[in-house]
Amino acid sequence: MNIHFVLVLVVWWFITFFFTVSFLVFLRERKDMNSIPEPFEGKPFVSIVVPAFNEEKGIGDTIESLLNTNYPRELLEVIVVNDGSKDNTAQVVQPYADKGLVKFINNKANQGKAASLNQGFREAKGKYVACIDADTVVEPGIIQKTINYFKDESIAAVMVRVQVREPKNWLERIISVEYSLGLGFYPKLISALNSLYLTPGQFSIYRRKVVIELGGFDSRSIVEDTEIAYRMQKAKWRIACCLAASAYTKVPNNVKDFYYQRKRWYSGTLQTILTHRDVFFNRSL
Repeated sequence: MNIHFVLVLVVWWFITFFFTVSFLVFLRERKDMNSIPEPFEGKPFVSIVVPAFNEEKGIGDTIESLLNTNYPRELLEVIVVNDGSKDNTAQVVQPYADKGLVKFINNKANQGKAASLNQGFREAKGKYVACIDADTVVEPGIIQKTINYFKDESIAAVMVRVQVREPKNWLERIISVEYSLGLGFYPKLISALNSLYLTPGQFSIYRRKVVIELGGFDSRSIVEDTEIAYRMQKAKWRIACCLAASAYTKVPNNVKDFYYQRKRWYSGTLQTILTHRDVFFNRSL
């Protein structure tokens, strides 16, 4: 049999299977796609960790959006970890620290994003800890909407809908459509099957004790947000997706930057898949 014909059949089967399952799950879950759980009786304390490396252009907006959430200010702390930036990131953050609005960890040497996240988690006082990229802003209700999921004691993390912030050129608009599906609609469907292996770095919120018990984020991985999701699933924890809350992030606006971003994503994801290949076709997980 012609090898090209076999490959076409295999690809056709996987595509058909994926869209059939997606459609059936959507039919089952369509009424609850944008719903959120009932709130806690008492609001818990929440920490937010912002790792930053050379983020002088966007980190001010990120901090402002976090300080302007509608979650009670006395129950919220923002921890900025400057990962040895060579630009003016520290100078942008310092005034917020001086006013007591954020806790500022100003590392002189670069140690990598995963290590910065772990440092923030060690300093965090909250039972629940959110992580956000320093080029991302959030809607005011994001904490209140996501925190409710943790009433379910099997939930270890919650991701949100990730959208492109103010897309301008053709590439940003294409990525915007991709994000709407790949970091929104499809994760919601997959989470209904308890098969979500992603906690996007743009914004995800975690049950702190789970991250600590798992040993924190893997500093050897270049996609630490994906890698820890695999370990959560292997440890029998669940990951939820909240479509009712959005984070808005900057994306590459030229082909060169887009290439290097995807090269890092795909190579890191392949590394993670090979490391955790035992999760595939494992019905016990």
